[in-house]
Amino acid sequence: MSWEVKVDEYIALDLLTLSKLSEEADRPIDVSKYRAALALAKHAGLLFECRKNSELRGYFTLRELTKGLWFVPMFVVHPNHRNKVVFWSLFSQLKTFITKHHVVTLISNVYRNNELSNNFHKKLGFLVTRENERGFEYTLEINETLRKKWQEV
Repeated sequence: MSWEVKVDEYIALDLLTLSKLSEEADRPIDVSKYRAALALAKHAGLLFECRKNSELRGYFTLRELTKGLWFVPMFVVHPNHRNKVVFWSLFSQLKTFITKHHVVTLISNVYRNNELSNNFHKKLGFLVTRENERGFEYTLEINETLRKKWQEV
């Protein structure tokens, strides 16, 4: 499957899951910026996905901010496939990456009105470190206690 086809799939999933939330937060999706960010993540080997029968179920991207500090720009799962299989596929890729690259801290931003994502971050152990009228910055310190907890997930 060509990159052009894949990027269209990612964008379609983003628009399906995030358009309304983004517009409500007064930050409509700029497709050209999303395409550019996806291309950068792909080129850097920081684009991870879950597919079944070639169908995109979910994906996430990462970006290094400084040594040991990583940002999660995107973590998107199709509404019809929000289940343990898809979650586990994506989460296991994230855990492997964290271990391999000695990630110390993860940061993620979530719109205030994205209840599912806010609950997901809290369940994984992220803490709110900043907030504004649009949303929250979440931070997760990767330590041995967290690693042990994640072994149970």
